[in-house]
Amino acid sequence: MRFNRCLLLAALLALVHLARFDVTQQPIVTDVRYYVYFAERKVDGAIPHRDYFDNKTQLATLAGAAFDAGGRALGVEPLLAMRVGYLALTGLAALLLFAIHRRLFGGSCIAGLLGMLAYLGFSLLGFLPAIGPLPKLLMGILASAAALLALRGWWLLAGTCGAVAFLDWQIGALAGIAVLVAALLEHERRTSAVGRTVAGGAAGLAAFCLWLAWHGALGAAYRQVVSTSLARGSSALAKKTFVERVAQIAESVRVACPGHEWLVVVGLAGMVVFPAVAWRLRGRPEWRLAVVLGVFHYGVVAFSLTDYQAYGDLFALLASVAFFAGVAVNAAYGGLQSAVAGMAAAPSRAFAVAAVLLALLALRIGRPRLDIELPDRIAKGAATLAEQRSVARRINAATEGLRVLFVNCPEQLYLTGRANVLPIAFWNRAAHHYFRSSPGEISRATLNRMIAEVQPDAVACPTAPVQFDLERSGDFERLDLRADDGAYEVLLLRRKGARSAGRGE
Repeated sequence: MRFNRCLLLAALLALVHLARFDVTQQPIVTDVRYYVYFAERKVDGAIPHRDYFDNKTQLATLAGAAFDAGGRALGVEPLLAMRVGYLALTGLAALLLFAIHRRLFGGSCIAGLLGMLAYLGFSLLGFLPAIGPLPKLLMGILASAAALLALRGWWLLAGTCGAVAFLDWQIGALAGIAVLVAALLEHERRTSAVGRTVAGGAAGLAAFCLWLAWHGALGAAYRQVVSTSLARGSSALAKKTFVERVAQIAESVRVACPGHEWLVVVGLAGMVVFPAVAWRLRGRPEWRLAVVLGVFHYGVVAFSLTDYQAYGDLFALLASVAFFAGVAVNAAYGGLQSAVAGMAAAPSRAFAVAAVLLALLALRIGRPRLDIELPDRIAKGAATLAEQRSVARRINAATEGLRVLFVNCPEQLYLTGRANVLPIAFWNRAAHHYFRSSPGEISRATLNRMIAEVQPDAVACPTAPVQFDLERSGDFERLDLRADDGAYEVLLLRRKGARSAGRGE
């Protein structure tokens, strides 16, 4: 099959598959809810790290803001624009894998299709982007782009992509390291390759650092992204043993990959097979491609076994597992193809078509599993976006004209159209480490001190207990605001005597 026609087929398959994900009714849940809110703040003029706390790098927020702004300009609801935009990026990630597997396996378009389909087979890789902007997707796209650029010897651009991947998640630094390793392994013009890689990476990071410095946010960005994340990571590392972490990953896979747990096993097989695939490419330009991809994807897997939190981390891990699954599928396809090497042209084409059709059926392309039921601590009790919107209306009615602090419910910050009284959208170990007044100040004391300093008229938080001193002070009344239809609920603590300018609750 000619390349252009095969690429068109790949794009159509990705479009048909990704169009099935719900972008209208899916609730704003998981850590994606933070970036939905941050993106809106950015469009409204906020500067990351300076105007709000976030211990992650900001590429997902900036991309979400671009889609949000584009939606506003076109008259499209901003949340819908962000969701469609991130699903489009998922399609781009799939097409890059098509190009990668094609080059890894001798220019075969069938290999490209099989590698891409392995990625689309994990429903979570479409399910989370359909909620909104999230870190790690652009990291994977930039790592794939860096590998393809290194393949062509375009080291400056490869280094830039590798460095910018860091801006989507700190572990994205692996992409830059991977390109540098490939440059160091060059036999000819090694010094030039390394120099261009370093220059490209420095340029990519410098541009973002200069932007932060211009807005007075560089120091805060370093403390939030580096210092607090190291503290959170050290705490997480000490909390679980290796066996417990593997068990947690296995349980996440069971919940988030219904019916496709077997694809994870195929990915594990691909991790074993990949070194042999890469070794056969030594001495050819594709060797650079294999080196970059190997360092990056093995690195992501290794990090996941060291520090794993929840479904955002599973997203990055599955993207790497999907790459290795594509390797395993293509290695098996190549072996079977060799076994029928003496066949005539027509039967060979029939064999290729059969392989693709089998992959389409086995991986449910065009009919992804949409019944992913995240645990309540991740879904926060919400089943639909309509439920969350109905609670937002109740919050606005009960707090019109009042200063409201939102703690751990950023979806309501977004849906109510509010900017928080404190520069936080969540409260966790990283936030505590950043805002504490001394190393000995415990998390609860830090949060209560910050609340006392701003004296909000009301506090909105999940119904799961968030311990506030003000709740026991007797100065606040409790309102349990439940969705019109469903279990989703938000607790509102409103200062007695502070009444909304609205007409009802």
